[in-house]
Amino acid sequence: MVEQIINSHIGGNLAKLLFIGTARYSINICDFDLIYHNSKHEIVGCLLHESIKTKHWFKTAKYAGTSRDAIVTDLKQLPREFWSSYKELKLLIDCYDFDYICIGNGNDEVGLALQKDIKTNFLFSEYGWFPWNQCFFISKGGVGYKSDIAKMTSIDKQPDHSDDIESFKNSLNIGTSFNGSKFILVTLQNDNICSDGKPDFKYRFSQFKNNKEFLNHVRKITPKEYTILVKNHPNNKKPTTIPIGMIDISKFNLNKFELYSNMSAMMVINSTSVLEACLFDRPVITFGKCIFSNKNITEEDISSQEQVSEIISKNIDLDRRKRFANLLFERQINRSKCSKQEYINDHCWVNCI
Repeated sequence: MVEQIINSHIGGNLAKLLFIGTARYSINICDFDLIYHNSKHEIVGCLLHESIKTKHWFKTAKYAGTSRDAIVTDLKQLPREFWSSYKELKLLIDCYDFDYICIGNGNDEVGLALQKDIKTNFLFSEYGWFPWNQCFFISKGGVGYKSDIAKMTSIDKQPDHSDDIESFKNSLNIGTSFNGSKFILVTLQNDNICSDGKPDFKYRFSQFKNNKEFLNHVRKITPKEYTILVKNHPNNKKPTTIPIGMIDISKFNLNKFELYSNMSAMMVINSTSVLEACLFDRPVITFGKCIFSNKNITEEDISSQEQVSEIISKNIDLDRRKRFANLLFERQINRSKCSKQEYINDHCWVNCI
């Protein structure tokens, strides 16, 4: 009876969640734990790859890396078992009663195999957007171009997040001042080989295999009167060498607010900077598929200087971009807010499963 009253108060059904941490995507489980540990849903188990035992953040519940904020949870507090082979993992999964498998990203070998072999509901997690390193998002379909958002071709009216949008934009107004004009801003992906021996999964949704190929295309389609400014991905341990004739701004710490406000256009594969730039009144040209695809939010797959010149002179549909931004703010989860019970109870990813 008490459970029924609580469930009625916070709304929706109760779901049984099985967390799976793989060797490639392990820390994502901390994000699932953040949102669901104190929710109405039940965490029935946590199946962790043996390699996770050696992770400093797992042993200490502290994270000191630069690619995300410092917030992790102590997975040792969850009912957990360890596995070393895919066969062993499958046997463990068979022992649990669950409604959803919760797994990070899902594009590694184990994640792809589970989606093929087990007919069940999945929840996937990845870095969020505003700002990416302080937030994460959850999706039923996958991440990147596989996500629920990527499949949307129309954007319904969403709760208004004007204050969040302005606050985030203002947070970008730091760094070395830059008021240049007639420049194309190019932000690169991390094209180094990941820990699983493969390129970042986002390159699977682009015609380019690496940054070098992409920059060659940028040079070909950029009208001669525009300067090309290039910024390497901050997590790229082997930064891409920028071709002669382009300006490498990677180490200049330039003010993003001013860059996005003054650029003639952005050219990018599918970096998070696309979403940041779409909060400003400037064209964004993308060459990879991601959550922004198929929505007339960006210009896609451009192949000539004439097309670029035409795009730069076009008006931006700011209302459509605003609705898209509202959608992302509504769906992302801020780690620092997960300590507030009201935030968890009210979040869409607690109430839509």
